[in-house]
Amino acid sequence: VSCAEGDKGHVYDGIGDINLLDGSDSLPVGGSGAIQVVVTVTPGAKLGTYLNTAVATGVSPAGNTVRDEPQDGISPDPDGDGDPTNNNDPTPVDFEENPVIGIAKAVSSVTNNGDGTHTVSYLLLVRNYGDVDLSQVQVIDDLSLTFAGAVSWGLVSVSSPDFGLNPGYDGDADVNLLDGTDVLTVGGDGTIQIVVLVEPGANLGPYNNQATATGVSPAGRQVNDRSHVGLDPDPNGNGDPTEPGENDPTPVVFEESPAIGVAKTVFSLTNHGDGTYTVEYDILVQNYGDVPLNNVQLIDNLNL
Repeated sequence: VSCAEGDKGHVYDGIGDINLLDGSDSLPVGGSGAIQVVVTVTPGAKLGTYLNTAVATGVSPAGNTVRDEPQDGISPDPDGDGDPTNNNDPTPVDFEENPVIGIAKAVSSVTNNGDGTHTVSYLLLVRNYGDVDLSQVQVIDDLSLTFAGAVSWGLVSVSSPDFGLNPGYDGDADVNLLDGTDVLTVGGDGTIQIVVLVEPGANLGPYNNQATATGVSPAGRQVNDRSHVGLDPDPNGNGDPTEPGENDPTPVVFEESPAIGVAKTVFSLTNHGDGTYTVEYDILVQNYGDVPLNNVQLIDNLNL
């Protein structure tokens, strides 16, 4: 509380003591004075409208008490009739919130297991870019949609040092990664790691994946963002991770190294004594690659 004429409200708290002034001031004819009141408000779910009214009182030389309830604005008598008591609209205030959530997803590693399968590790980062805390934070990630073109895939593990996980998540029938109880504070973030085992078969990719993060503001507004490739949900740094160019899916491409080897040796040689011989060969065919080989064939032209 501040006053142009000095500190007049040092004990005022607006709750137990609602008198702004110490009551010692005089206001001359035509005179005025200003008071500034600054309040810190946490509106939560109710953003407004909050209506406020104050009452001004004074005592004339003859002992008559006069009072007026305030008019919204900076003029107590906006109609100019000299009677401010017929202008008593309360002062409204409405608060605004700007809830924003962002998510990014990166492939942290791909391991070729040498048997036609690959282990893929994803790292997801979820961040609160808004000006209010977000509750009921959730991340939706449908792996069945991502790996629909593979021979097979399976979830290996999900872990997070920051969020409560949904134990039923399987990336297919249940696509909610989190249990939905987390609160993400302003500027806060958290990570999730997903490990998947994939047998791509003939389709080596790319397999594009995109997760969606959601949260709820104190006023009940739900916000969401689709993941951007990498670990920065907002690459241009303008505080809005939802805009075009910042929601690109995360691709993964598998590599294979097929190799086959063949060896041939004479197992036995028999001379029949009549100018003919019987020759027995042993042939070994071996897969030296990292994937199974189909349609295996051996060509041996004995006329050469």
